[in-house]
Amino acid sequence: MKSFFLSTAVAVSMLTSSVLAADNFSSSIKTYDDSVKASSLARDWFEGNLPKSNYKVTYDGPPIVLRYSSHIVQNNSYENDMKKAFAQLTRDTNGKIVFKGYYAQSLHPQREGFLAAKNNVVDWAACFVLNEPKSFKLMQAVSLPGIFSDAAAATRAYMEVYPKYMAKEYERFGVYMGRTMITPSYNLIGNKSFKTVNDFKGVKIGANGRMVDVVKSLGGVPVTGPSAEAFTALQNKLVDVQAFNDPAMLIFKLYEVSNSYTKLSVNNVAIEYCVNPTWFNALPEDLKPIFTHWAQKLNVAMVQAHYETGSRKAVDLFRSRGMTITELSAKDQKEVVERTNAITEQWIKDMEAEGLPARALVDDLRAAAKKYGAMTWNQVMKDIIDNPIPNYLSKGH
Repeated sequence: MKSFFLSTAVAVSMLTSSVLAADNFSSSIKTYDDSVKASSLARDWFEGNLPKSNYKVTYDGPPIVLRYSSHIVQNNSYENDMKKAFAQLTRDTNGKIVFKGYYAQSLHPQREGFLAAKNNVVDWAACFVLNEPKSFKLMQAVSLPGIFSDAAAATRAYMEVYPKYMAKEYERFGVYMGRTMITPSYNLIGNKSFKTVNDFKGVKIGANGRMVDVVKSLGGVPVTGPSAEAFTALQNKLVDVQAFNDPAMLIFKLYEVSNSYTKLSVNNVAIEYCVNPTWFNALPEDLKPIFTHWAQKLNVAMVQAHYETGSRKAVDLFRSRGMTITELSAKDQKEVVERTNAITEQWIKDMEAEGLPARALVDDLRAAAKKYGAMTWNQVMKDIIDNPIPNYLSKGH
């Protein structure tokens, strides 16, 4: 079975440390306004301002419904962008693929995304690897500490290496990969501030996936749970703080039940959305490449025009609400890096002991992140528009 993403070859890099922020275009974007300008091509795509896809549509049957399930409530910036993205899919297919949305876990619980897609209950749903960490091996690499320094380059890097290293273990769950996207770095929001590493000791921190190991390494107490329940966990004092990317803090309105924000930026988290194979395989042949190219454009556009801009918007909002904004000292940041880098190195050793190419995967991820990090966001978006990844789920299944 061929993977959802097929990429060009990437030279193996001998990098042994994190990609430096100075090497990335994202590091030059400091303000929300600058981020909006830098992601203008992605925003034009969402708004339908770019030329229509030039794929030829020959299917003349009735519209095909794509059932979309989200654990998020309907009316927010993320879902508004998703509706615009689906509108582009409908436009590109001459109205032959239309979407129907189900929100706030109304179709199935968030954690049952894999089963729902596999069993033909839904066609596009959140199928997060971070919710099933023991079920995946190599896919854990993208959420390791010290791999990425920005979300835009990380997302394109994930797309680059997925078919070579990760497709087989994802597809064995009976789904196809619809979305491989990396969030901005995870920070902390809640009712506890952190100024030193010692401040983490004994603090209850909402966390999932690799963040559980990060929290433990810092002396905190990880409390796992669905992201959709983060608000009530803070509100009911089940956790002291929640580890989340900044835009998600806005989506789930965590600032309404929080008085502090701490910049941690240790690692990023992958969010995968899967596709129902029954739905995709039944598509007319002329619609399959349109759908697969659309998904590629969605990955790049969403991370730029929603997540990267949202990161810069969130902290301004927190500050305007009078929340305490803190950051660890240089000395403590160094200690955090040392502790969390040990997680990555141990993971590599453990995976290679099982005969898996963990070091090569990490090197390829870092090399790809450096490659795309050197490009502007608009350059990356134009590249994926002009040069879709060949056979992107359209053949071989």
